[in-house]
Amino acid sequence: PDGWEHIGEFHVLQSSTRIADEFDELHIALIRASDIGTHFGTIVSAFANNELTMPDLPQSRADANIITSAKVIELASAFERGFRKLHPDGVEHSNKTQRINEVAKAALNKTIEELTGKPKDKVKYLLGRIDDDSLSMRIRFACKRLPEDIRHSVFNHTKVNPKYAQVGNRFTNMRNDIAHGNEPRQSLSDIREEYKLMMHLVCAMRLMQLEIPNEDIARLVNCKG
Repeated sequence: PDGWEHIGEFHVLQSSTRIADEFDELHIALIRASDIGTHFGTIVSAFANNELTMPDLPQSRADANIITSAKVIELASAFERGFRKLHPDGVEHSNKTQRINEVAKAALNKTIEELTGKPKDKVKYLLGRIDDDSLSMRIRFACKRLPEDIRHSVFNHTKVNPKYAQVGNRFTNMRNDIAHGNEPRQSLSDIREEYKLMMHLVCAMRLMQLEIPNEDIARLVNCKG
Protein backbone atom coordinates (compact mmCIF):
# COMPACT_ATOMS: atom_id res chain seq x y z
CA PRO A 1 0.00 0.00 0.00
CA ASP A 2 2.97 2.37 0.48
CA GLY A 3 4.42 1.81 -2.98
CA TRP A 4 7.09 -0.41 -4.46
CA GLU A 5 9.97 -1.93 -2.53
CA HIS A 6 13.18 -3.22 -4.12
CA ILE A 7 13.72 -6.80 -2.91
CA GLY A 8 16.45 -8.04 -5.24
CA GLU A 9 17.54 -8.61 -8.80
CA PHE A 10 17.50 -11.72 -10.96
CA HIS A 11 20.85 -12.25 -12.65
CA VAL A 12 22.59 -14.90 -14.71
CA LEU A 13 26.18 -15.88 -15.48
CA GLN A 14 27.40 -15.03 -18.93
CA SER A 15 30.07 -17.35 -20.30
CA SER A 16 32.41 -20.25 -19.69
CA THR A 17 35.44 -17.97 -19.42
CA ARG A 18 34.51 -15.49 -16.72
CA ILE A 19 31.99 -14.52 -14.08
CA ALA A 20 30.05 -11.32 -14.60
CA ASP A 21 30.96 -8.45 -12.29
CA GLU A 22 29.82 -4.96 -11.32
CA PHE A 23 31.30 -3.44 -14.48
CA ASP A 24 28.79 -5.22 -16.73
CA GLU A 25 25.85 -3.29 -18.07
CA LEU A 26 22.64 -4.26 -16.27
CA HIS A 27 20.79 -5.12 -19.49
CA ILE A 28 23.47 -7.73 -20.21
CA ALA A 29 23.45 -9.44 -16.84
CA LEU A 30 19.82 -9.39 -15.70
CA ILE A 31 16.87 -11.63 -16.52
CA ARG A 32 13.97 -9.26 -17.24
CA ALA A 33 10.31 -9.73 -16.40
CA SER A 34 9.66 -10.30 -20.10
CA ASP A 35 12.06 -13.27 -20.01
CA ILE A 36 10.21 -14.78 -17.05
CA GLY A 37 6.91 -14.23 -18.82
CA THR A 38 3.78 -15.81 -17.35
CA HIS A 39 5.71 -17.06 -14.30
CA PHE A 40 6.59 -13.56 -13.06
CA GLY A 41 3.52 -13.47 -10.81
CA THR A 42 4.34 -16.92 -9.42
CA ILE A 43 7.84 -15.84 -8.41
CA VAL A 44 6.65 -12.56 -6.86
CA SER A 45 3.98 -14.47 -4.91
CA ALA A 46 6.64 -16.87 -3.64
CA PHE A 47 8.46 -13.94 -2.04
CA ALA A 48 5.21 -12.61 -0.58
CA ASN A 49 4.40 -16.05 0.90
CA ASN A 50 7.97 -16.60 2.18
CA GLU A 51 8.50 -19.60 -0.11
CA LEU A 52 11.57 -17.70 -1.31
CA THR A 53 13.33 -15.31 1.06
CA MET A 54 15.47 -12.22 0.64
CA PRO A 55 18.61 -13.71 2.30
CA ASP A 56 18.75 -16.20 -0.59
CA LEU A 57 19.48 -13.35 -3.00
CA PRO A 58 22.53 -11.09 -3.32
CA GLN A 59 22.03 -7.93 -1.29
CA SER A 60 23.48 -5.66 -3.96
CA ARG A 61 24.26 -5.68 -7.66
CA ALA A 62 27.81 -4.50 -6.89
CA ASP A 63 29.02 -7.85 -5.57
CA ALA A 64 26.36 -10.24 -6.86
CA ASN A 65 28.73 -12.32 -9.01
CA ILE A 66 32.08 -11.83 -7.27
CA ILE A 67 33.34 -14.98 -5.54
CA THR A 68 34.19 -14.38 -1.89
CA SER A 69 34.46 -16.64 1.14
CA ALA A 70 31.16 -15.32 2.45
CA LYS A 71 29.46 -16.01 -0.89
CA VAL A 72 30.65 -19.62 -0.81
CA ILE A 73 29.02 -20.10 2.60
CA GLU A 74 25.82 -18.35 1.49
CA LEU A 75 25.59 -20.38 -1.71
CA ALA A 76 26.13 -23.65 0.16
CA SER A 77 23.42 -22.67 2.63
CA ALA A 78 20.99 -21.77 -0.16
CA PHE A 79 21.65 -25.15 -1.78
CA GLU A 80 21.05 -27.01 1.50
CA ARG A 81 17.69 -25.29 1.99
CA GLY A 82 16.61 -26.07 -1.55
CA PHE A 83 17.81 -29.65 -1.33
CA ARG A 84 15.81 -30.38 1.83
CA LYS A 85 12.65 -29.02 0.22
CA LEU A 86 13.06 -31.00 -3.02
CA HIS A 87 14.50 -34.15 -1.43
CA PRO A 88 13.12 -34.41 2.13
CA ASP A 89 14.25 -38.05 2.39
CA GLY A 90 17.82 -37.12 1.51
CA VAL A 91 20.14 -38.99 -0.83
CA GLU A 92 18.73 -42.29 -2.09
CA HIS A 93 21.61 -44.76 -1.94
CA SER A 94 22.06 -47.82 -4.11
CA ASN A 95 21.54 -51.29 -2.65
CA LYS A 96 25.31 -51.78 -2.66
CA THR A 97 25.90 -48.64 -0.58
CA GLN A 98 23.13 -49.59 1.82
CA ARG A 99 24.71 -53.02 2.36
CA ILE A 100 28.09 -51.42 3.03
CA ASN A 101 26.53 -49.07 5.57
CA GLU A 102 24.78 -51.92 7.34
CA VAL A 103 28.03 -53.88 7.61
CA ALA A 104 29.76 -50.83 9.09
CA LYS A 105 26.92 -50.31 11.58
CA ALA A 106 27.03 -53.94 12.68
CA ALA A 107 30.80 -53.71 13.27
CA LEU A 108 30.47 -50.52 15.31
CA ASN A 109 27.57 -51.90 17.36
CA LYS A 110 29.68 -54.94 18.20
CA THR A 111 32.55 -52.66 19.23
CA ILE A 112 30.28 -50.59 21.49
CA GLU A 113 29.51 -53.67 23.59
CA GLU A 114 33.18 -53.91 24.54
CA LEU A 115 33.66 -50.26 25.52
CA THR A 116 32.71 -47.91 28.34
CA GLY A 117 32.98 -44.20 29.05
CA LYS A 118 34.32 -41.73 26.48
CA PRO A 119 35.55 -44.37 23.99
CA LYS A 120 32.01 -45.77 23.87
CA ASP A 121 30.58 -42.28 23.34
CA LYS A 122 33.03 -41.70 20.50
CA VAL A 123 31.99 -44.89 18.72
CA LYS A 124 28.31 -43.95 19.18
CA TYR A 125 29.10 -40.63 17.52
CA LEU A 126 30.74 -42.40 14.59
CA LEU A 127 27.77 -44.76 14.34
CA GLY A 128 25.42 -41.82 13.98
CA ARG A 129 27.57 -40.33 11.22
CA ILE A 130 27.35 -43.30 8.86
CA ASP A 131 24.05 -42.17 7.38
CA ASP A 132 25.05 -38.49 7.24
CA ASP A 133 25.64 -37.58 3.59
CA SER A 134 28.28 -35.01 2.69
CA LEU A 135 27.54 -31.79 0.82
CA SER A 136 29.29 -33.15 -2.27
CA MET A 137 27.09 -36.28 -2.21
CA ARG A 138 23.98 -34.11 -2.01
CA ILE A 139 25.21 -31.96 -4.90
CA ARG A 140 25.79 -35.02 -7.09
CA PHE A 141 22.42 -36.50 -6.15
CA ALA A 142 20.61 -33.19 -6.85
CA CYS A 143 22.29 -32.96 -10.28
CA LYS A 144 21.48 -36.59 -11.07
CA ARG A 145 17.80 -36.09 -10.24
CA LEU A 146 17.36 -33.03 -12.46
CA PRO A 147 15.21 -33.59 -15.56
CA GLU A 148 17.43 -33.90 -18.63
CA ASP A 149 16.62 -30.49 -20.15
CA ILE A 150 17.15 -28.70 -16.84
CA ARG A 151 20.39 -30.59 -16.19
CA HIS A 152 21.70 -29.50 -19.59
CA SER A 153 20.98 -25.84 -18.78
CA VAL A 154 22.50 -26.12 -15.29
CA PHE A 155 25.80 -27.40 -16.68
CA ASN A 156 25.73 -25.15 -19.74
CA HIS A 157 28.29 -22.30 -19.77
CA THR A 158 30.48 -24.10 -17.23
CA LYS A 159 33.43 -26.39 -17.86
CA VAL A 160 32.15 -28.97 -15.40
CA ASN A 161 31.47 -32.38 -16.94
CA PRO A 162 28.06 -33.67 -15.74
CA LYS A 163 29.46 -37.23 -15.85
CA TYR A 164 32.44 -36.36 -13.64
CA ALA A 165 32.19 -38.57 -10.54
CA GLN A 166 33.65 -35.93 -8.20
CA VAL A 167 31.31 -33.04 -9.06
CA GLY A 168 30.94 -30.82 -6.01
CA ASN A 169 34.18 -31.86 -4.29
CA ARG A 170 36.12 -28.63 -4.88
CA PHE A 171 33.20 -26.46 -3.75
CA THR A 172 32.63 -28.66 -0.69
CA ASN A 173 36.30 -28.59 0.29
CA MET A 174 36.36 -24.81 0.05
CA ARG A 175 33.12 -24.50 2.07
CA ASN A 176 34.50 -26.78 4.79
CA ASP A 177 37.86 -25.02 4.97
CA ILE A 178 36.18 -21.61 5.29
CA ALA A 179 33.65 -22.82 7.86
CA HIS A 180 36.28 -24.56 10.01
CA GLY A 181 38.91 -21.85 9.76
CA ASN A 182 41.40 -24.12 7.98
CA GLU A 183 43.98 -23.05 5.42
CA PRO A 184 42.13 -23.46 2.08
CA ARG A 185 43.36 -26.33 -0.04
CA GLN A 186 42.78 -24.25 -3.16
CA SER A 187 42.14 -20.62 -4.06
CA LEU A 188 38.71 -19.16 -4.76
CA SER A 189 39.61 -18.95 -8.45
CA ASP A 190 40.12 -22.73 -8.46
CA ILE A 191 36.43 -23.30 -7.72
CA ARG A 192 35.15 -20.86 -10.34
CA GLU A 193 33.46 -23.48 -12.53
CA GLU A 194 31.84 -25.38 -9.64
CA TYR A 195 30.73 -22.06 -8.15
CA LYS A 196 28.97 -21.19 -11.40
CA LEU A 197 27.46 -24.67 -11.50
CA MET A 198 26.13 -24.21 -7.96
CA MET A 199 24.55 -20.86 -8.85
CA HIS A 200 22.78 -22.47 -11.82
CA LEU A 201 21.73 -25.44 -9.66
CA VAL A 202 20.32 -23.31 -6.83
CA CYS A 203 18.41 -21.18 -9.35
CA ALA A 204 16.88 -24.29 -10.95
CA MET A 205 15.97 -25.81 -7.58
CA ARG A 206 14.16 -22.63 -6.50
CA LEU A 207 12.11 -22.62 -9.69
CA MET A 208 11.36 -26.35 -9.34
CA GLN A 209 9.98 -25.67 -5.85
CA LEU A 210 7.47 -23.31 -7.47
CA GLU A 211 6.42 -26.10 -9.88
CA ILE A 212 7.29 -24.05 -12.95
CA PRO A 213 7.33 -26.32 -16.06
CA ASN A 214 10.67 -27.95 -16.83
CA GLU A 215 11.06 -26.40 -20.27
CA ASP A 216 10.58 -22.92 -18.82
CA ILE A 217 13.06 -23.60 -16.00
CA ALA A 218 15.61 -24.75 -18.55
CA ARG A 219 15.05 -21.59 -20.59
CA LEU A 220 15.34 -19.29 -17.57
CA VAL A 221 18.49 -20.94 -16.22
CA ASN A 222 20.05 -20.74 -19.67
CA CYS A 223 18.81 -17.20 -20.29
CA LYS A 224 21.46 -14.59 -21.13
CA GLY A 225 19.24 -11.59 -20.61
